[in-house]
Parts: sequence; structure tokens; C-alpha cells
Amino acid sequence: MIAAPQIERATLADLEALARLRAAMDWNRSDPLLKATLTWEHGRIFVIRAGALAPARGATARTPVATTSAIAAGPVGVIGNVAVRPEFQRRGLARLLTTHAIAWQRAQGVRAISLDATPVGRPLYRTLGFTDVAASWYVQAPLRDLHYERLTALSGAMVANATPLDALPGIAALDWEAFGGDRLGLLHALAEQDVFTLYVAHDSRDASQHPLGYALARRMESPIVGIRIGPLVAPNDAVAATLTLAACGAERERQPAAFASRASQLIASCGDTPAARAFFTQIGAPPTDDDLVMRLSLASAEPPPASSSDAHAERTTERPNVYSWVSPMLF
Repeated sequence: MIAAPQIERATLADLEALARLRAAMDWNRSDPLLKATLTWEHGRIFVIRAGALAPARGATARTPVATTSAIAAGPVGVIGNVAVRPEFQRRGLARLLTTHAIAWQRAQGVRAISLDATPVGRPLYRTLGFTDVAASWYVQAPLRDLHYERLTALSGAMVANATPLDALPGIAALDWEAFGGDRLGLLHALAEQDVFTLYVAHDSRDASQHPLGYALARRMESPIVGIRIGPLVAPNDAVAATLTLAACGAERERQPAAFASRASQLIASCGDTPAARAFFTQIGAPPTDDDLVMRLSLASAEPPPASSSDAHAERTTERPNVYSWVSPMLF
């Protein structure tokens, strides 16, 4: 019997190699997302290294050739970034890593795991117990082509501003309602990186400036010019429009030439949220069908420990009307 290759937890020392592996799969490098997942205490990136599969020495032996990411946010888990270098495919490495990630999430008390599956990955995930949920989709449109008059009309009395990191606890309950678990630490690990800006919306008529929604906007890496908005959490189109206007307006000011030439893009990934799809359609950024959201129930998992935040004790409102993911890797 041939022993299964060793699976290791990646560290920040692996960041560049992990980004290169994503690029080898013809994906965006996504360094900021990888870094946040590596540093958050409830995030993991599992890898199989070249030295575990074939004789190798030195740095080559430490090179990740297969990987998957996993997060455990209370009862909610997400698996993503399942990647195997072409020369190491068809050896069962994706199955080994995904099974390992599921076992880790189960041990953390996760009760349901979601992932965004490509056509190639779906047969594997179905054999592991994942079931189809809905088609996922994404938005990519020139910032210049958005319907700004429509956005302004939708916004009404709502206002949104770039906000410092210390505002994150104030949006904890909003994010819990959207995502279903406590991932505030992950949001902090994202927002503290200089490519992200946090926007928080409130009603201008409310003197308390109670937060009604929020968005993280990330400046995209070369060769893409523009921003990715996500998460976008809003109870209605008015708040979603206000947040979108604030983020797109800031990018227009930052790169006016790219805006004028239509090079600057708005990107968002919105999974299986019909209201978000309708919102982006009406503002001039029609969605494109992408992959397939799949879910695995871990009904026998132990319930997670109670959150330290009273805001997470129970749902007090309906889920937000408009929600877009951080990315398909993190939901």
C-alpha cells in the first residue's frame, strides 16, 4: 500500500508560492485573500508539497503543488482555492485535501460547508456528499458604464463614507445576518491591508449614524484595473446603491484616466443571491453566469461555542436583501 502524502498547514512563508499556484491555474493571484486566510485563527490553507510526492531537495521540496483553503466561522464553513498543478493531477490530491479540510471544519463545530464548484470539480464534491444549491455568477463592467443617475436616485437619503478599522465591531451584527457566522477576525485581516477600503452606510436623517450596511472595496491587481466590491451587505437597494457609489466614486478619483478610457472595472461575486443579481442589473452591470454553489451538511458536528459578541447570539432581523461575496474562495 502506498502511503498518502503528508498534508501540512501553510504559513505566510508560502504566500508567494500559493499565489503562483493560483496563477498557474489561470486564476487571479489574490495575495490579500491568501494572506488574510493564513493569518486568521479560524482560517487554514492546507498544502501538499513537491517533496511529499517525488524526490526533491531544498526549496523545491517545500513548494506547494496542491492546496485548498478552509474557514470555520462558527456553524458556517467555506472551502475554496482547490488547486493542483497540472503535472500532479489525477493522483487523488484534490480529494485528499478536501477531505482533510472537511475533517478540520467538522472538528471546529461547523454544521454546513459551502463551496463554489467549477465543472471539473463537481463530480468529486458530489462523491463527498455536497449537493447542488444554485448557479453562481459574477459582475465585471467598466466603471464608466454604470448608471450613475439610477444609483443616485436609489440612494435617496442614505450616505456612505470610508471608515477606519475601529468601526468593524459596529457592523458585526450586519455581517452575521448576511453570512450566518462570526468572521469579524477575517474581515479585520482583510481590511487592515492597504488595498482594501471599508465603507459604512447610514441614513443622513439619523443623528446616531447607526450603520445600515457596509462594503469592502479592494483595488485589483495587475493586469486588472479597478475594484472588487465584497462583501457588500445591504438591507435594500438604497443602501447598496450608496455603498456602490462611494466605492466607485473613490476609484474614479484615484484613476481618472482609466475611468475615462473604460479600463477601470467594477467586479463583484454574488453567488446565489437573486436580489443582488437584480440590483447589479439595474445599475448597468449585468451579471454573467459562473459556477455552481454546492453545500455539505455536517448535521452531526458539535455545536460551536457561544460567540463572545452579544450581537451574534441570535438572528434579530431578516437576512440582508443585497449580499455579495468577498470572493468565490471565501464567500
